[in-house]
Amino acid sequence: MTTAVATERKVYAHDGALAWTNAAIASGTDDDRPALYRTLRLEFFRRGVQFIGIDGTMLFRTWAPYSDIGDLPAPQPLPDEAPEDAVTVVDHEKFALGFMKTLLGATSGDNARIIELSMSIDPVEDEQAPLGAEVTEYSLTLHALGQRLSCKLFDGTYPPWRDLKLGLDEAELVDGMTLAPRMFKALGQLKGVVGVDFTFRKRERAIEWVAVHGSVPASGFLAPMRKPTDRGKSPKEDGEQTEHET
Repeated sequence: MTTAVATERKVYAHDGALAWTNAAIASGTDDDRPALYRTLRLEFFRRGVQFIGIDGTMLFRTWAPYSDIGDLPAPQPLPDEAPEDAVTVVDHEKFALGFMKTLLGATSGDNARIIELSMSIDPVEDEQAPLGAEVTEYSLTLHALGQRLSCKLFDGTYPPWRDLKLGLDEAELVDGMTLAPRMFKALGQLKGVVGVDFTFRKRERAIEWVAVHGSVPASGFLAPMRKPTDRGKSPKEDGEQTEHET
């Protein structure tokens, strides 16, 4: 969680809503993993906001530049670039996701580069807090089209996704990999993209994907499954395939 109150950041509402919605596709649905359960990581850089969604086997990474940078280039940061600040939004009831989907419908066409979405990290006002309390709770405030939504922040450690191990053990040899159908379904839910390119990353033992001609940049990693015969066993001996969680 962030340790300092951030200034208000603004992106074009359509870009921000699209980036948020696409990254949230990979958010976890297992409440046994609270750091990933319907959470979204927001990383603030000098020229834009990066959105990270992880469920343990998929990682979706999207990007929305700030609306006030003009003609300055604002490419999505490389995966190993560290942000200036970051927060993790908790969206168990999907209020934030619904807010973003509403924005998508209201900012299409000619409004895509007019209406802005502002994001700020604000202290939560608690009239019941004891006098002299040093601990301050924060929330992420979203503001667009005259509507305001306060999003709860995760009060814990978000997985260091830049160091995640997304595939098999380095010493393990494989002849091929298999993707779960649900991963293809997740990629099929991406909005504003024409297609998806895949690259097999041998070193990380993961599959990297990049959206083709997307309205906003989108990319990520998929943790594949072993083929049953990769460990020298027959499918019958090996049992069902196993996904590799991050």
